[in-house]
Amino acid sequence: MALEALNTEKLTRFWYTPECEREEESPARFLLQPLDGLQATEAFNAGDMGLVILRTLRNGLKDWENVTKDDKSLKCSPQNFRFIHADILDELASEIMTASKMNADEVKNS
Repeated sequence: MALEALNTEKLTRFWYTPECEREEESPARFLLQPLDGLQATEAFNAGDMGLVILRTLRNGLKDWENVTKDDKSLKCSPQNFRFIHADILDELASEIMTASKMNADEVKNS
């Protein structure tokens, strides 16, 4: 049986609101995208958990809304990840990782 190539159309971006923001009037939300095969391999095999999270976010965190610093909108960029609380970054990376992994049917059919 031939190996079925990764269907990159399944790497659809999606908006995610962290648990701590869900009851807020204007919650922060984050545009996430699952990682492709190469990105996932580089991120998941980084060894150090901090590096795994950073690589996952650099590739899978595409934008955000309602994130401010000093009452001004903060642009989504890897340089600005430092202004997001570590617990939220962990939660976002976990969502990206989960969305990046194949489900049982996809593994069976690959």
